[in-house]
Amino acid sequence: MKIIKAKTAEDIEFAGEAILAFWPNLNPETYVEQVLLLMKGKNFELAYIPSSDHEEAAAFVGYRTMNMLRTGKIIYVDDLFTLPE
Repeated sequence: MKIIKAKTAEDIEFAGEAILAFWPNLNPETYVEQVLLLMKGKNFELAYIPSSDHEEAAAFVGYRTMNMLRTGKIIYVDDLFTLPE
């Protein structure tokens, strides 16, 4: 199993079916730009696991890394989702 950190619009599109299944309120025509804006301005990161046929992402996680005074470095998981197949 390989976990891939999304860095480009193409990476986000690859995870698109899972993202849109989890966030049905997103517009399919603009979700890539929305995720890219979060990645650029809000310290948001996205990683995914490709399906066994490598045609789409079977799962994704949206997360942020933070450095807190009390706890030190942490990972805050915003979203965690797997497709049912």
